[in-house]
Formats: sequence, C-alpha cells, structure tokens
Amino acid sequence: MLKSIPANGDSRMNKPHHSLLATACAAALLAGATSAQGAISFNFMNLQPSGTEVSDNQVVTGSDTVTTARLAGWANSGSDSADSGGSTWNTMLQGKLVSWGSSGVGMYYRNPNGTFESGNPNHAIDNEGPDEFVLLYFNTPVELTQVTLGWPDETQYDTDITVLSYGGVGTPDLGVAFSQGGYASAGTNTLEYQDGAAGTTAGLTNDGWDFVGHYADVAVGSNTVNINSIGKTSSYWLIGAYSPAVVNNGTCYTDAAGTACGTGALDYFKLKSVAAKDFPPPPPPPPGVPEPASLGLVVLGLIGARRMSGRRVSG
Repeated sequence: MLKSIPANGDSRMNKPHHSLLATACAAALLAGATSAQGAISFNFMNLQPSGTEVSDNQVVTGSDTVTTARLAGWANSGSDSADSGGSTWNTMLQGKLVSWGSSGVGMYYRNPNGTFESGNPNHAIDNEGPDEFVLLYFNTPVELTQVTLGWPDETQYDTDITVLSYGGVGTPDLGVAFSQGGYASAGTNTLEYQDGAAGTTAGLTNDGWDFVGHYADVAVGSNTVNINSIGKTSSYWLIGAYSPAVVNNGTCYTDAAGTACGTGALDYFKLKSVAAKDFPPPPPPPPGVPEPASLGLVVLGLIGARRMSGRRVSG
C-alpha cells in the first residue's frame, strides 16, 4: 500500500515539473520571437570623399550589423555592334558609381569605347540617353521595402524610378563588366523586355529578373517611397531611373512641366539609403534547452509525467 503524502509533500514533488514546463515554454516563446522578420536600413551617404568612385568591392553593413550590401552601376549604354558611337542604346555595360557626400551615390555610364559620361546633372542616376541602374547585392535574401533619395528636390528635376528583383537561378548575368576594360564585343544582355531588331524575346525580365514596379515623383515631400507591396525577396535588386523599356505596362510619367514621356521627361536622382526586411534563421537554443522543433514533444512529455505522478499519489 502506498503511504499517504502530505499536501506540502505533493507540492514539493511537482515543483520540478512546473519548473521544467516553464523553462520549455519560455524557450518556445524565445525561439518564436527570434525568428521574426527584422527591419534593416542601409546608408549610402559618405561612402567615399565626395566625387570619388565607389568600388563594387566596397561593403555596406546594414543597421543589424550582420546583413551586408555591395553596389555597382549598370546601364544599357552598349550598342548592338562593337563600335564606339554608342548611339544605339541596347546592351548592358557596367558603369561607375560615385559618392556625393550626404546626397548618396550617383553614376556615370560607360560608353562602348570604355570612356565615361561626365557633367551635371549626368553625375546622377538618370535616363538621359541610356537608362542607369544601381545593382544592390546582399549576402542574404531580403525584402526591400523602401527607397530614399538624397537629391534632388521636386523643384529641380523629375524623379521617377523603376525597381526590379532577381528571381532566377544562381548569379545574374547583366552584361559586360567594367573590370573587362574597353568594350570589344556585344554585351550578353539587354535592358529591353524584347529585342525588337531580332524579333525574339530577350532582356532582363526574360532572364530571371522580376519587375517590382514604377514609382513616380519620389522626390516630392520626404524623398522616400515605399516599394515592393507584393513582398518579393531576393539577394539582387536593381534601382534605376524610370525605364519603360524594362516593362511597358502602359504607365507614362511626365515631368513637373507636363512634358510627355519620350519627349524630354528625364529623371535624375542620387540614392541615399534603402530599407529592407531580412529572414534570418533562428539562433541555436541555450545549453540544456531542446531545439524548437522538439519543444512541443518536451512539453507533452512533462504534462504526461505530471499526470502519471498524480495517479500514483491518488492510488
């Protein structure tokens, strides 16, 4: 026959069960909290002394101190042939990003003969001639949510932008890289969604790049625009001056003077910062605490053990 156990003895017996149960539940809550998305900002101001080139090897660390980004400038400044005229904007060439202090980064596109554009406002990211883009590539997939421009304000130039993300396999192939020096042959990719001369589909959106959106008049007000309402995630993003060549969805933006697209409605901006959500893996549990996947089994086991103890006492 089992001996009778005083009430305070029963309480002492179950204290360890309560303690373990509380620990397991706390660990489960911690695991769930640490796996949530975080907001990260990336600041592109003062990356180099003003007017100095920003290398595509330069790493920009996000506000979470873990996620990093690198930048490169690209434009459809090549031509179908290997001449030096550059009058037929088509194939993608890597340009040169330049730091402009607190305004962020601008860009000079590269001509087919290896020289770069110059002058003001051409030192911005613009669509005067070829369409210029900043390529952002992160060390982990992110959901880009916001773009902030550091220049100009709404009284100077129009600032419509186009955003794309890469959803293809592996590393995107944009075209001829700046590191290859002078332009000796046609690039390997085009900006246009269709190569009209060849009559076949080509271009970025047929090579793994996804159209995220066109955004008008970003410089009005706060110089910040919320993007990517569809929640795309990628390690590679393109942010550029408004480019209907990428996706002609029937949208045509005009400048402040009402000039129609294609007749002088040019866009210029410098990229100051972006914001994103990341998707970090949950950290390992503290020593002695089970992995999150097994916490449910632990909790059920503890509940079962407590019920068995109760039956023995009552028997």
